[in-house]
Amino acid sequence: EFGGDISILAGSLNNRDFQGSLEGPLFSDKVGFRLAARSFSRDGGWDNAAVPGQTLGDQSTDVYSLTLVAKPVDGLKIKFFGMVSQD
Repeated sequence: EFGGDISILAGSLNNRDFQGSLEGPLFSDKVGFRLAARSFSRDGGWDNAAVPGQTLGDQSTDVYSLTLVAKPVDGLKIKFFGMVSQD
């Protein structure tokens, strides 16, 4: 079955966290997939005295992943997982 989820969080210090996934079959019940993504960022909690308007402690991460699962015959399961991440 196709399915998925979405999660959104927001908070102080410009805190943002978006997550989502989508999964389901590609070819009947023999091949399935799961695609997931997350984007997180927040401003630092300290003002940079040397550079007005800039904060120290900023964080940012983006992650994308793909999982493929194949079951070509009974008793055999093949998984492929790929991920890209940037901090």
